[in-house]
Amino acid sequence: MTEQTYREEMEKLIQQVIEADTDDMAELSGLAGLDLRQDFAGADLSGTNLSGADLNGANFEGTNLSGADLRRANLAGANFNQANLQGTDLRIADLNGANFQGTDLQKADLRGAHFQYANFKDASFQKADLRGADLTDANLKEVNFQGANLSNANLSNANLTEIDLIAIDMSRANLAFANLTRANLSCANLSRASLQNAKLDNANLYSANLEESNLSGARIFNTNLTNARCEGTVGLPSSTEDISEVNPASASYQKMASPPIIEVIINQLEVWQSQVELPISTELQKMVDTLEDYLIGDLQVEDAPLYSPLRSLGRD
Repeated sequence: MTEQTYREEMEKLIQQVIEADTDDMAELSGLAGLDLRQDFAGADLSGTNLSGADLNGANFEGTNLSGADLRRANLAGANFNQANLQGTDLRIADLNGANFQGTDLQKADLRGAHFQYANFKDASFQKADLRGADLTDANLKEVNFQGANLSNANLSNANLTEIDLIAIDMSRANLAFANLTRANLSCANLSRASLQNAKLDNANLYSANLEESNLSGARIFNTNLTNARCEGTVGLPSSTEDISEVNPASASYQKMASPPIIEVIINQLEVWQSQVELPISTELQKMVDTLEDYLIGDLQVEDAPLYSPLRSLGRD
């Protein structure tokens, strides 16, 4: 093909795209002779409408899809390695088996999306909405869930080892068979959640809300349950003696030598400040001072006003 012929072909394709009576990205790509599955790695597709598109196995490595509309799209097996999906709408999309390693999903709308067997290692879900999302068998190791909403999410058999889930809403979530070894769930809302057969070895559930949750068959080995709310919880031993018989390391219900409560408060204050950009209030400072007294032993556990302030952290 001569240079002149090439230019004429390109002009023709561009003209076809300009005159096309559609805003559909998949259709426009086809008119331009491009493969949406392979030719847009690293491209800027921010704000693009790809709702309902069939992009099975597409390669979006390093692609900017921030603010894009991918509702109900078929993205099973797609590669989003190091992609930008901030604020992206992925509601009810099929992303089973997709790769999200190192992907930025901050503030993304992921309600009802399907992520079975997906890889999210080192991904960020900061302030993302994951309500009702299916993350069965997903790899969530080293993921950032700060400020995310996981209520009603399906996390069965997911890998959540060493994950920080402080004050996260996981009410009614399905965590059956999930691996939560060494996970930090302090102040998390796990009310009515299913934790059947979950691994909670060395996990921190300090002041977590476990009301009406199901822990039948769960491994509770050296687990911190100090100040946890367990009203109506199924499958939890009724006393520390019962736990000692099952697990030699024993789960802890009583005051520990140095509970990580200050770390919890400071972390949550940072979240609040980033959301509302307000200075620490006098009331919150008083709470931190009280907790410091509690830690050094000057205040007895029954005198420390821990329940109401900490419970409000998970809600607000």
